[in-house]
Amino acid sequence: MPNELVAGLLVRELLGESLRRVLLQNCFQVAITTTSVKEFLSDPALAECGVVLVDESAHRADDDLYSRLRRDHPKVGIVLMAETFELEPMMRAFSNGAMGYILKDIPAETLVGSLRLAALGEKVVPSAMATLLADGFHPDGLPTGCGNIELSEREVHVLRSLTLGASNKIIARKLGICEATVKIHVKATLRKLKVSNRTQAAIWAMQHGLFGKL
Repeated sequence: MPNELVAGLLVRELLGESLRRVLLQNCFQVAITTTSVKEFLSDPALAECGVVLVDESAHRADDDLYSRLRRDHPKVGIVLMAETFELEPMMRAFSNGAMGYILKDIPAETLVGSLRLAALGEKVVPSAMATLLADGFHPDGLPTGCGNIELSEREVHVLRSLTLGASNKIIARKLGICEATVKIHVKATLRKLKVSNRTQAAIWAMQHGLFGKL
C-alpha cells in the first residue's frame, strides 16, 4: 500500500477542518472536503479516493449516496462517522455498502487505522459493538448453529428485516401482510431463537449469516 492514501470527507465544516489536519499528519492526501452531497458526488477527485468519510449526523446519508458510490467507485471504502453508537443505523449502513462505522470521539490513531482498514476492504465497527454482542447473548448462550432452529420462510424474511431495523409496519408493507401477523411472526421467531427482544434476534441473524435485504 502506498504511503499516501487519498481520502474524501463529506462532513461539517468544523469537523472537516480538524479531520483534514489529522489525516495530513498521518500520510493521507485529502482530495475533497465538503458539506454538499451533490458537490461531493460530482467532484472528479472522487475517482482518486481510496476511502471516504461521511458525517452521519450532518447528512443522514441515504441509499442513493451509497449506491452511487458503489456504482461509480466500487473500490472506495465508505466509512460512516456517527455521534453515538446505534445498532440499527450501523446495520443499515453496512447493508447499503459501507465498510466502516465509527464514532466521533474515536482517538486520532484509531481513526487513521480504521480508514486504512476500510480502504483495504476490511469491515470496521466501534468497540461498543463488542459490548452489545456480549450483552445481547442469552444467559445460556445463543445457538452456535442453525440446524436445530426450524424457522419458516416467512420467519426468515421477518428476521432479515429485523437486522435492517425495520418496524412491524414496514415489514408488513414489504411482505404484503397485516401488521398483526408480523407481530405473531416476530413473537414466534424470538421464542424459537430463545432471545428476549428484536435487537438480540438481529444479532443472532448476523451471527448466522441471515443479515441482509429482503
